[in-house]
Amino acid sequence: MKLIKIKLMFRLRILILVLICFCSCKNTSKLLHLGIDEKTKVKDNYFYIQDIEIYGNKKTKEKIILRELLFRAGDEINYDEWERIRNLSRIGLLKKPLFNYVYIELEKIDKYNCIVKIDVEERWYLWPALIFSHTNRNLNEWFEEKDFSRLKYGMSLSKYNFRGANEISRIKFVGGYANEFGFDYRNIFLDTKRKHGLSLYTVISKQNQLPVKVKNNKVQMLKIENKKIYNLSKVLLAYYYRQNLDTKHSLSVKRVRYNVADTVISLNSDFSPFQETSFVSWNTTYEYTIDKRDDRYYPLRGHLLKFDASAYIFEDANKYNSFFITGKINLHHKISERLYLASGLDLKKIFSENPIFHTKRALGYNYNLSAYEYYVIDGYDFVLNKNILKYNLIKPNIFTIKRWYKKLPQFTKIHYAVYLSLFGNIAYVYDKKEEVQASRNKLANQWLYSLGMGLDLTTYYDNLLRIDYSINKQGEHGIFIHFTQRLN
Repeated sequence: MKLIKIKLMFRLRILILVLICFCSCKNTSKLLHLGIDEKTKVKDNYFYIQDIEIYGNKKTKEKIILRELLFRAGDEINYDEWERIRNLSRIGLLKKPLFNYVYIELEKIDKYNCIVKIDVEERWYLWPALIFSHTNRNLNEWFEEKDFSRLKYGMSLSKYNFRGANEISRIKFVGGYANEFGFDYRNIFLDTKRKHGLSLYTVISKQNQLPVKVKNNKVQMLKIENKKIYNLSKVLLAYYYRQNLDTKHSLSVKRVRYNVADTVISLNSDFSPFQETSFVSWNTTYEYTIDKRDDRYYPLRGHLLKFDASAYIFEDANKYNSFFITGKINLHHKISERLYLASGLDLKKIFSENPIFHTKRALGYNYNLSAYEYYVIDGYDFVLNKNILKYNLIKPNIFTIKRWYKKLPQFTKIHYAVYLSLFGNIAYVYDKKEEVQASRNKLANQWLYSLGMGLDLTTYYDNLLRIDYSINKQGEHGIFIHFTQRLN
């Protein structure tokens, strides 16, 4: 009996083990079958970048181009995402002052493996140039005054894409309005990943005329023949950290030595600290930028966010030290195939009880309000809002000059487009009441607005021509010419 019982127990155990193995094999087979199907399904919608081939970069190093791409050799990419990745990479390359045209194409090797081919057409990088320009705040102001003594002339030599590394070096000699020597060297990267870089700038200037004060919101010039009344020497060193393709941090330190004539101080006691004719300032600025626009000079889509904080420190004159912050938000949106909308907001606030003349600038210098081109509005704080509706009258086209193709290939293709713009702007500048009541700055402490329409011509090498007709709150109107975008 015991032997029979042992045999039955043994057979039962064998039967249970067989059943377990059968069920496990069946489930495993089912799982393996599902896994292969899913893997095959995933692979059908993906491709593998086996290599990246770059053509046309005679001067530019490959690593400079690869740094701007959102993909790398060895990446596995979804076909549904490829068009977006390709377009953003192309925009990133075109935003650099390196190429006139960029083409990115995908070439299949087999069902899964691909090669990305990038073809670039490089710009002309060496620019010797004769300088002949005005020193007014804008061309319209010069047309109104027609003061030929405020023209400057000279020579400059600029080398873009220096060493094939997107570095920029420039030297200039200027005469006329100012005797000036300047040198700058930018985009000096300190690491192989090109995240950390430096820029250096220096200028020495001597001039016999300069803006010394503001009356009725117009700049008042002082000019003394055969005498230099304003001398300065400036040195700037900037460090920047490129967090990613769109985000950048920078920290700069600038030292400026000023020497001004006694006449300047007698006309405007706020021109320098303690009415000194010789003084030194240190300016430290931190800047944070996120730039997701599709173009630097005439964007149609994307956004720009910028914030900076600056401190002006005067040697032996702490009473006049000042600190200010500025902010900028620009939004660009495509409504339809030819219709675009843009809106910008600029803010500035000064934290100082005694800012000197040139640190209290608001509108009319780097920030402009349409139809107020002939005016400047100084103040402690300001807000500026611009809104633009653009219609693409002539779509982007390329005109080829065949006879230049072999000798000057960088100039054979001329791209251009024309836009009709409708715009409306509003601004407010705050200043102390005594400044407004004394008629020096009567446009401050009130809301200002302007409306208008214009034609914008964009073409290669980042050139832009704007012809605007606009009218302001005071009823003043006219035609104004500009060479910069409205949301600058």
